[in-house]
Amino acid sequence: MGRAGLNNGVKMATYDEVKKSAKKTFGDNILAQIVSAAVASFFQAASICPLDMARTRLMNQPRDQII
Repeated sequence: MGRAGLNNGVKMATYDEVKKSAKKTFGDNILAQIVSAAVASFFQAASICPLDMARTRLMNQPRDQII
C-alpha cells in the first residue's frame, strides 16, 4: 500500500506541475500531454525502482540468512 501511495503521489504531482509548464511552452495540445506523461513516468520509475529492488532482494534471499 505504501508503494502504491508513493507511486500515485509522484505521478500525479509531477504530471500536474510539468503540464503547467508544458502548456506555456507548447500550448494546450497533445504535445504538452505527451511531454508531461513522459516526464511523470521517468520520475515515477526513479522513485519506485529502489523500493522494488530492495523488495526483490529480500524475497530472493535464503531463509536462513539474517539481514
